[in-house]
Amino acid sequence: MSGSVISVKDLSIHFGGLKAVDKVSFDINEGEILGLLGPNGAGKTTCFNMISGVYKPTSGEIWFDGRRTDGLPPHKMAALGVGRTFQVVKPFSGLTVLENVLVALGMPNYGSFTRCWKFWRTAESQAAAERLLALVGLEKEANTRSGLLPLGNLRKLEIARAMALQPKLLLLDECFSGLRHEEIAVIEELIRDIRATGVAIL
Repeated sequence: MSGSVISVKDLSIHFGGLKAVDKVSFDINEGEILGLLGPNGAGKTTCFNMISGVYKPTSGEIWFDGRRTDGLPPHKMAALGVGRTFQVVKPFSGLTVLENVLVALGMPNYGSFTRCWKFWRTAESQAAAERLLALVGLEKEANTRSGLLPLGNLRKLEIARAMALQPKLLLLDECFSGLRHEEIAVIEELIRDIRATGVAIL
């Protein structure tokens, strides 16, 4: 576990008699990219869901940044520094691209109505959102309704929202799915750039 951003030990989850994930173990260090490979139904997304707090494992341990975290809920995992994208992209389609990122940036304030209200549309939050859009190459789409974006840009928006959490670990669930070769190349470069900042990527 020493030096690891995340250490997964014998992670398992059962749904009734079905073993969806059975004794998975791995470590990811700062600035490392690890690929979790398997066919459809192998349990990849289920593993992501346990790490991010959606599911509580049946057995095994998850150590994140030196702290045992298996069983913690998603909002606590996000606050600790776990960002993720989803296999099926679901932005707030009625909001602009910039507003979608602002929603993610506001996560630390959602425990307080007053802080949440004051955060929205401040110059500081706007600038932070614009920096994230520049990181993923969506600055020209800032005022576009997110529901109008093509899939390649939606994948970028998902990454921008995850990066808004200032993650130490970024979980990318099939972030190339449905993309053309040229779009995949752009996302690959983006992921390398994120890794270069020290973020661990699964």
